[in-house]
Amino acid sequence: MCAFDPPRKRLNLFVIFCLMAILLLNPAVSQARFSANYADIPQPIAPPDFFGIVGRDPWYDFNTDPKNPNQPNRAFQENMAQQLQWMGAKWVRIEFHADPKGGVRGGLLDFAKYDSFINDIAPKYGLKILALVGSGTTLGINPDDQNLNYAHLNDQPDQEDGSNPFIRFFANRLKEISDHYGDNIAAFELLNEPNNWGGIKANPENLGILTTLAYDQVKPDHPNVKLILGATAATGDPYLDHVGYLTNIYNSKGVLTFKARTNHVGENPFPFDGVAWHPYFVSPWDSLYTADQAIAVMRRAGDVYNKLWITETGVWGAFNNQNCTTGATNKADDAQAYYLRVIYQEAAKRQQDIAAVFWFKYEDFYDNGQVQPFGLVHLSANRDNYSPYPGKIVRYKPAYLSYQQLALPPLPTVKATAPTAPNSASTRYFPETEHNLAGPFLKYWQENGGLDLFGYPLTDPYPEINQNDGKTYIVQWFERERFEYHPEFAGTKYEVLLGLLGNELTSGLCKSFKRAVRIPAPPNSDPKKPAPPPDRYYFNETGHNLLGTFKAYWDKKGGLAIFGYPISEEFGEANPEDGKFYVVQYFERARFELHPESKGTDYEVQLGLFGKQALKSRSWL
Repeated sequence: MCAFDPPRKRLNLFVIFCLMAILLLNPAVSQARFSANYADIPQPIAPPDFFGIVGRDPWYDFNTDPKNPNQPNRAFQENMAQQLQWMGAKWVRIEFHADPKGGVRGGLLDFAKYDSFINDIAPKYGLKILALVGSGTTLGINPDDQNLNYAHLNDQPDQEDGSNPFIRFFANRLKEISDHYGDNIAAFELLNEPNNWGGIKANPENLGILTTLAYDQVKPDHPNVKLILGATAATGDPYLDHVGYLTNIYNSKGVLTFKARTNHVGENPFPFDGVAWHPYFVSPWDSLYTADQAIAVMRRAGDVYNKLWITETGVWGAFNNQNCTTGATNKADDAQAYYLRVIYQEAAKRQQDIAAVFWFKYEDFYDNGQVQPFGLVHLSANRDNYSPYPGKIVRYKPAYLSYQQLALPPLPTVKATAPTAPNSASTRYFPETEHNLAGPFLKYWQENGGLDLFGYPLTDPYPEINQNDGKTYIVQWFERERFEYHPEFAGTKYEVLLGLLGNELTSGLCKSFKRAVRIPAPPNSDPKKPAPPPDRYYFNETGHNLLGTFKAYWDKKGGLAIFGYPISEEFGEANPEDGKFYVVQYFERARFELHPESKGTDYEVQLGLFGKQALKSRSWL
């Protein structure tokens, strides 16, 4: 799959969408200052290497960071990498693209667009790279390059090895990439859906020669790098003939000649280290059936050396990206999560034959202005696929949470072991939630309201990329807030700042509040006496009033520095924790709840559990 699907694939997606309408009716379907030791976690359904994801290619986001023009968008790449790490993905697939450039045969591979992600960011977050080398890596744009257009893969051979100019150039291009990155790219996928890409069905005989020549070019110098046979698309379309097509590749002259050789790299007699597969069906059981078909083809061909790599599979979630409505929208997301759970759980039972499963894909994307909701997250992006530079997530979909629950990666919410001296002037351990509080965060917690205002810690401190500015901060979550450590303000009252959870959660839940008119103060009842202090504020910054009991609480407990500006008026709402109805008011960092049963006590106004709510949305609790 890609942002530009050929007509035949678009038809397949349309069929999938129509069938999903039926399925939806029944989905059935600075850190050392905060260090801590973590306890063990439950076992995932498969080892980390089993979990893959198709990520957003760095090529698309080059020169999209306004702070760093003509550079890779490291803020976006780091944010994505951290989200993938928390999701539990070990593999991320990205695709190489050549740029048109006169005088450069086949186009220019601008490694500067990829270097930071492949050499720095992916290793930092423990990710392995599967690089797709597809038709976009060879461009026939220059006058002498016409034989490098993808259709020329099917040209007749002009040399004794069975190759043609396209095949030779492709193999050399693969070597160019592998020589540049070495083992930092752990695996290559050779071509994308060759049984129908761009309306062109690659000749299996030519594909066998291409694979063999590419293997010979790369493998001797890079024996640890895996070369994966380009993914056959399996959609049920008879034209694609997924079983027959893969069978013909195994029976091609290039593969059989390679197999008969005696100079193989290791024991594997085939010119690839795995077979990629792209099953796309509404039902995960149909996708798994075709995976079993592929495995049967491999074993009949005598290939007991390689495993199947499902390098793409997925279904659409909701088209309503912000999930602001109920009904069919939520059913689509539930069906997507159901598909993901089944495909991963059942494929995990076939690990002797299936190496990894890659979900297509990390984020929703746009194709000709129409959203393609395959993603596990929805980003703040426009219809040209441009995302603000940090890659801000509008919401996590249920399928993201299902993926995380199956992979079970270590998360910051993992319980911490109690220190030998659990409580001291600089450290406090909370057995209620099994987390530590220390250093600047402990000092801030104690001086600004403690348990009543912030609640218990729900994580230990850890580094997190801020969704708004793309910077990395040491953070710690509490039941009602997120603390952020800002070393640039060390020694000042701004050393610890609070997250804007009110803004973040209302945005994710599609709550928006119109600006209100100023509520006038009552007239002074006795003009001879000085006017009393104002009993209400109007904040022009956000267009909302604050008065009465909520104003008194806001003034007493820290005001603007702790709660931020009001972003709503008072209104009635059910509490997501207990289901009871309260009068509430939202602020940039908090939600006030009025508890009349506690009138006259310190608990007449209570704060919503924003921290707990936010972590539940990530499936961390």
